[in-house]
Amino acid sequence: MQRENATYYNITVTTADGKVDKREFISEKQYNEAQTDAAKVQSTVTVDKVQTFAISQAESVDEILTVTPNTEVALSYYNYGLSLAQHNVKRDLMKDSDWPAQEGVYDLLADVQQPKEKRVADPLSSSRRALKALYAKMHPGQEPPTDDEINAVLASFAGASAQPTAA
Repeated sequence: MQRENATYYNITVTTADGKVDKREFISEKQYNEAQTDAAKVQSTVTVDKVQTFAISQAESVDEILTVTPNTEVALSYYNYGLSLAQHNVKRDLMKDSDWPAQEGVYDLLADVQQPKEKRVADPLSSSRRALKALYAKMHPGQEPPTDDEINAVLASFAGASAQPTAA
């Protein structure tokens, strides 16, 4: 069994002009960044709540019942993860313009039995997604900006050209 500690904070940032920004459930990294940013602009950071949690993971199938001894709970966690994996496959297939729909029922079990590479979004992809979400929130019901429009915004912000990503 693998155990790792993770610390989370609820903080209040007060700017020099008295504006208050409450932030809940932020990681230790985010807390340290808030401290650094606050020092630069003469703001104060007050810790409202802090807690370190022990996060456990089984390192093998044999350890699952050691980590979660209640078999009903262990099965529930497994089925939740399996449902999530199947959902991701369904979404990926339906969004893939090159994937032709199959006649009859498509069994997802073979797809989720294959090892899958963990996806790590690069900062540029995360920025694109965040800008699209921000636009959608500020302009409900309007067409989202195109990738070229997003790239232009990122390029002007960064002072360099943003390269399009493959979907």
